[in-house]
Amino acid sequence: MATEQERIVRQFQVTKLRSWRTGYLRLLVLYENEFITLDPDSRKETNRWPYSSLLEWMALPKENEAILLQVGDDKLKFLRHAISRSAVLIALLQQRGRPGQASGKRPR
Repeated sequence: MATEQERIVRQFQVTKLRSWRTGYLRLLVLYENEFITLDPDSRKETNRWPYSSLLEWMALPKENEAILLQVGDDKLKFLRHAISRSAVLIALLQQRGRPGQASGKRPR
């Protein structure tokens, strides 16, 4: 579990997209052993996942700025801001591939 003292590896501003409600801003924060989303205004944690739960990932071909992550049973769709989506995916996969991180499925 990330603590206040654990070093942030990378942080990205994204919009979390849902089919049933308007998208909303989040900070996607990568720590050494897990990644979280934060509300950018309150800095309150909204979700937390170990990298081992990241099973599939892809840049959506028909949506230039969007990525889709399969995290456990959840499918998460994010729209990136001010950075390429490949940079977000690469950062996630670099952390996921570090020693001590379990591997899941390969991307499609």
